[in-house]
Amino acid sequence: MTPPGDAEPALAAGDLAGAAQALDAALAAGEPVAAGLIARLCAGFIQTGRADAAETWARRGLETLGEDFDLRQALGVALRRQRRFDEAVEALTTAHTLRLGDPGPLYNLANVHNDRGDGAAAAEILSQLLAAHPDDAQLHHMMGRAQRHLGELEAADAALAEALRCDPRFIEAWRDRAMLASERQRHEEALSILDAAQAPLPDAPRLVERRAEVLIRAGRADEARACLEAALRTRPDAAWAHLQLARLLLDSDLAASLAHAERGVAAAPNSALHRLALAHAQSRAAGVGRSDLLQPAYEAARAMTARGGPAPVEHAFVLRGILAQAGDVDAAEAVGGFETLGRYWALNGQHAALLSQLPRVRTAQDRRELLHQHRMWAAPIERRAARNPVERRPRAPREKLRIGFLSSDLRRHAVGHFAQGLFEHYDRDRFDLYAYSFFPGEADAVQARIAGQIEGFRVMPGAAERDAAQAIAADGLDMLIEMGATTRWNHVQVMAYRPARVQASWLGYPHSVGLADIDHLILDPHLRPGDPGLLVERPLIMPSTWLALGAQAFTDHPPVGAPPQDANRFITFGTANNPNKYTRPMLQAWAQVVARTPDARFLFVRPEAAAPAFRDNMRRAFAEAGVAEQRLLFQPSWGDHLQHYGRMDVSLDTFPLTGGTTTCEALWMGVPVISLRGEAVFERLSHSILTNAGLGELSSVSVAEFVETAVALAADRARLAGLRSGLRQRLRASPLGQGETFTRDFFDLIASAVQG
Repeated sequence: MTPPGDAEPALAAGDLAGAAQALDAALAAGEPVAAGLIARLCAGFIQTGRADAAETWARRGLETLGEDFDLRQALGVALRRQRRFDEAVEALTTAHTLRLGDPGPLYNLANVHNDRGDGAAAAEILSQLLAAHPDDAQLHHMMGRAQRHLGELEAADAALAEALRCDPRFIEAWRDRAMLASERQRHEEALSILDAAQAPLPDAPRLVERRAEVLIRAGRADEARACLEAALRTRPDAAWAHLQLARLLLDSDLAASLAHAERGVAAAPNSALHRLALAHAQSRAAGVGRSDLLQPAYEAARAMTARGGPAPVEHAFVLRGILAQAGDVDAAEAVGGFETLGRYWALNGQHAALLSQLPRVRTAQDRRELLHQHRMWAAPIERRAARNPVERRPRAPREKLRIGFLSSDLRRHAVGHFAQGLFEHYDRDRFDLYAYSFFPGEADAVQARIAGQIEGFRVMPGAAERDAAQAIAADGLDMLIEMGATTRWNHVQVMAYRPARVQASWLGYPHSVGLADIDHLILDPHLRPGDPGLLVERPLIMPSTWLALGAQAFTDHPPVGAPPQDANRFITFGTANNPNKYTRPMLQAWAQVVARTPDARFLFVRPEAAAPAFRDNMRRAFAEAGVAEQRLLFQPSWGDHLQHYGRMDVSLDTFPLTGGTTTCEALWMGVPVISLRGEAVFERLSHSILTNAGLGELSSVSVAEFVETAVALAADRARLAGLRSGLRQRLRASPLGQGETFTRDFFDLIASAVQG
């Protein structure tokens, strides 16, 4: 054991564990310990990303030694790093009262307000500090952040320029000034700023890194890649360049992304960022055939969260995704709080991360908070678009309405399959249709077929948002319908520029996007939430269903054979749903269903089913309800999952985020689905599908009813056999299978919205 007196030299040597051990021994022995020594330990933990440990020691010091300025300030900083902002404000305000002349707590309070996006509160404090310290570059930099939050971008730029006047080598001010210009769609100006930074900071890697980021924002991904690869030719072991390339290529060249992530870890083995980038690439690869890579990705994510407490918020999205993919719902939930993570993602423009919030909703308050997070994300985009409006030409007199569809998924993709019927059956005497895609790959057969049936199919890979909006505006649309929000390759930000007079959202994102410039959300009577306060947009209600099965959707898959219970002598429940939708209450309900059905099995049809981590986590979850591991079946599948419905008698839906495509697929293959509906749109997707298929009784209103409905259906062998043989024909005869009727209803609804 480290002697108590060794705390000071341990701290000097950077041995935080040894210093903590020495201080612990001293406190336990009742020896005098200086508060400043504990505060230094807290600072060390904060600098190394251990804000939770810093909080523990700050609180212990305050409890043992009494009130102290340094400890109270250390507590405030530790709470800020954990994004517990209200508590941080309380601690720092107390520190300020303990030593009114010390500016430290005020600096930290301003940072807290900036972190939470409260530019007004931060600017008020910073104005006081700048009056006393007008040449403090850090304060001007912080003021730039505050004014950016307030939407005062000219003032923000001036503040950053003043920071650089005070300190021309202040690299973060150069980086932030360039990014501010890029966010304002002034990409060439941003690049010029980075050129100017080379004079005081020649060959600074952080500037090259920002140049690549600006090029990406400008839609010039190839130039960004070339920029980073040039940096690697000079320094092949530049870990930061490998990191940026791993992120840049994640969607377009997964093999190269994985290779760069591996080289980044080799160059910086102690960097959490590089380990996380590697785990992220591994998890992506696991989803497309490299199931062997999910295990190391999961183990890395577990190691990064093993110390307990919330993970660093900047890592949370990737960590949650990996843990959820491996079925570890408890570890995924522990990564961070619903409000904390959602608001961080919203403030940092990470709309795609908000999709991971949908399965976490539990209460009415959560639903309202989720909507608030989407509006938080939208606010700065709306301000940016208002400052850079596009020119929308007046509508010329003409007989036909022009309708545009904004989607990068009008190809061999679920969205493309569901939407394809619209382009085949629409009335060409009433409408001209246009489509806009950012997908960088080659056109497949589905895209080519759609493109051949409409007036224009514009492909704009890499286009900057305002440039894309202006190109769309040039087509003189009467309505633009977005179909994918910010899922991969989709750029819903374009809608903020209002390139069309009327705008709507449909199909691709099961929630309000958040932008006030999207006027409508296309729903049906079963999907529409009872509380209009759960939507940003005004609902446009289809007569019966919000989607129909495209003619090519599932027809190339022959129906499954006889019910597997006939041969097995037991019922097999199952799912093909993404584990990112799994929750603890949902797994408990599934396990109860299996436990209450004699000899029943549960089949997972997923790519992740090949990974030991996924299997172990599912076995543990079901074991809590007394379900033996022999009753769980795992079928790894990569794109061939429909055939495996032949092994499934009943599909159990995910909740609160229910299935959509998977529900349609299961029914098409003759497998009934038991679902649980809630209040919000994303909680009612399967309810709408089941109701339109004439199976509304399989949609439950409570977990107890969900379990009872599933158990009862499993016991009704005759009904299961009838459903097995008749579900496909039932779907064809239902509103879901009436493509021409659906198309007529859809465009009649659109015309009424445009003309009304």
